[in-house]
Amino acid sequence: MSNELPFVRKALSTLNGHEKTAIDLGCGYGRNSLFLARNNFNVVAVDNYQECLDKIQAEDLGGKIKTMNADLTDFKFFQKFDFILCTFVLHYFEKDTSKRIIADAINHLNPKGVLAIALMKTPNRLSFEELKEEVAGLSTLVCTRKIIHDEPHPGVQYSHEHDVLFYVGEKPQD
Repeated sequence: MSNELPFVRKALSTLNGHEKTAIDLGCGYGRNSLFLARNNFNVVAVDNYQECLDKIQAEDLGGKIKTMNADLTDFKFFQKFDFILCTFVLHYFEKDTSKRIIADAINHLNPKGVLAIALMKTPNRLSFEELKEEVAGLSTLVCTRKIIHDEPHPGVQYSHEHDVLFYVGEKPQD
């Protein structure tokens, strides 16, 4: 059973053909990393919680996922990718940090590569409008704002909603 974010599947529809490379920034327990690996991607799954990375490694299909324990506040890209994914992570960072992560991601996309971001609206963090400014050099494929329902979890003991912008953009051919 697949439980990747639906907009990730939509983003992949633009990337077809040969084996591709992807990086999942702030991958958590790896639902999207595992989905990408199942769809012929060599994936780098990045998170700063080793427990999450261990779970991904235990489920890895044929060595298609490399895990990396790293804090995104000072993360340095080490290669270019066909697909860069950053879901439900940027709201944790100050605006300048989020902007740097986005700029670095764009600079490390291959031509015709795709950047996918899910950004939760959070006071005093990167706004939806600021995100759109940061990705202005990409061709927008998806830009959808949606209210999503969330169940109780550590830190929030009741059902609640989040205002989320789902963005997918493609880097122009050089």
